Amino acid sequence: MSPFSTTQASEFRRRLIDRQPLVGSMVTLSSPEVVELLGGCGLDWLFIDAEHSPMEPRDIQPLLQASSLPCLIRTKDADAGTIKKALDIGPAGLIVPQVNSREQAESVVAASRYAGGGRGVGLARAHGYGTAFA
Repeated sequence: MSPFSTTQASEFRRRLIDRQPLVGSMVTLSSPEVVELLGGCGLDWLFIDAEHSPMEPRDIQPLLQASSLPCLIRTKDADAGTIKKALDIGPAGLIVPQVNSREQAESVVAASRYAGGGRGVGLARAHGYGTAFA
């Protein structure tokens, strides 16, 4: 139920994969008004920092709901529970800190995937509260 369109998210992903320049801003305040304001500043995306701020998923979800831009969340750690909760609130993606080995990267990917991974299905925002999950 993200306010940014699927087309916009696909375009963001394509530009990211193509290594095109994308201009964004870091958000460290849990203020939906700030995020809403940044949406009108000509940016391509927002970087919501939960590693170096006190924000938890319950603080970040209103930011995602206020944003008209794709948002990436930097999680506080690489724990599977942290990753799953962050994905459930519906960001465009995650930035996971302190991943320093292949094994850690594989663990992060597994926690992020449903089929063949460690992520279970919930009826949260990322799934349209049950209306957008196939």
